[in-house]
Amino acid sequence: MKRMFNPNNGSNKRVCFSEDTKPDSSFSDDSIPPHHFHLGQDVYAAVTYFATMVQVHLRLYKRDGNNRLFPTKRGVCFSPMLWQSFVNQIEQINSSSSVEETILIKDSLMISTVFIENIPNIIFQRYFKKKDYSKKFVPGTCVLSENNWLELQRVHKNITESVMRLTFDRMLRNLLLSEASKIMPSAVVNTNASEVELVLTTSLIKLLCDYLGNSIADVFDCYGCAQQYSNQLGHECITMDYETRIRFYGDLALFTIDFEQLIKDFIQRNIQMLNYLNSTFVNKWDMLSIFDNAKKMYIASDPNRLY
Repeated sequence: MKRMFNPNNGSNKRVCFSEDTKPDSSFSDDSIPPHHFHLGQDVYAAVTYFATMVQVHLRLYKRDGNNRLFPTKRGVCFSPMLWQSFVNQIEQINSSSSVEETILIKDSLMISTVFIENIPNIIFQRYFKKKDYSKKFVPGTCVLSENNWLELQRVHKNITESVMRLTFDRMLRNLLLSEASKIMPSAVVNTNASEVELVLTTSLIKLLCDYLGNSIADVFDCYGCAQQYSNQLGHECITMDYETRIRFYGDLALFTIDFEQLIKDFIQRNIQMLNYLNSTFVNKWDMLSIFDNAKKMYIASDPNRLY
């Protein structure tokens, strides 16, 4: 029997979730803000940076008296790690299925195919587990039609790119400047600025490479380990080369990195050059390029790599 879902449960009140929008988070159809993706009707995916956090939203928008769109509370939000965990399973969700299906992701996101007036819809609901292991659902539900869902499948890589850009261009820069401001700078080092930039850039790439490698090891899903194979050749955690690990696990591993701790380690490693870490210097860095170089360094560190 197909269970019916009431799409009207939820609030249509305005919600603000981005530092960029200030008090007014509305926009017109011909001026969609950066990192916003129209999924059809008045449903949008939005990547935001707010209160030092990057988040992905799937949300219903409404129109005000001037026909401007504004976000409502009817929606769900993802951390970057939860978003990438969802993306890794996006192909498993079939919006045209004739049966209802439910997928649980990271014990915090329920995605269900339900029927509204006999038409399949994809329902996103956030929850957390209580001490008695029962589920407590978080207010706010996102309902996607089949067309919304197909568009989300089409643009999910673009959304991930926006998450990457805000993580590096906004969050990482701000964390770096904030942490540097907490420490009393030492005496000015008489070093050529270009040399300092090279030293600091190389240091950040090496540190990010180390964190990325540890994070990949943490999220690596080895079938051989799960099945307790005795033959090491049956373990992907041993046989898989580093380039393939980056391809399968790189994005998820990135979003599980503790960036606050990474920045603290970076500051301590380079405390003698702290005077150079001002906003002008830090904003010159191409953070995405630094991450790309960290990935290349990780691949080059593969002990079994054939040159």
